[in-house]
Amino acid sequence: AGAYLQQTILDRIGAGRAAYKLTSGMGDTRYASAGNALLTARDFMRVGYLMLHEGNWNGRRLFPAAWIRRFTGSTAYINIRTNRDCRWGAKYPADMYRTTGSGMNWVLVVPSLDLLLTFNGRTPESKRAEIDRMSLDLLFKSVTQRYVACDGTVVNGG
Repeated sequence: AGAYLQQTILDRIGAGRAAYKLTSGMGDTRYASAGNALLTARDFMRVGYLMLHEGNWNGRRLFPAAWIRRFTGSTAYINIRTNRDCRWGAKYPADMYRTTGSGMNWVLVVPSLDLLLTFNGRTPESKRAEIDRMSLDLLFKSVTQRYVACDGTVVNGG
């Protein structure tokens, strides 16, 4: 799986080499799922950019748009979590979603605003809510573009 990820996605978007956390019981299998792929912040953002464009990288389709839409159209997926149920707050767009990896490594994608944010670091689980709140607050304080919030209100519509 790690070689497939590297050749099919990461190499094509200009990402560097990925490292992998080896899962116990799988020998030296490099399994790139559930936080096991270790990327630089730059490369993690490139993956977010690919997701923002639903698998299209410079006019080249790397995965079907329907694949990412399947995950972002539901609140059921833990590793690609959406705000469709206002999980992060009613004042943020419903189409906002975030990847989640180990140690609080994530990319936040807001398609309606063409916006990305990444957070990378080894952060204790006890800090998750604080980091979520602060990151979203600071990010959306900088947004001046009009958008529709999860609860249907128009933000910056004045």
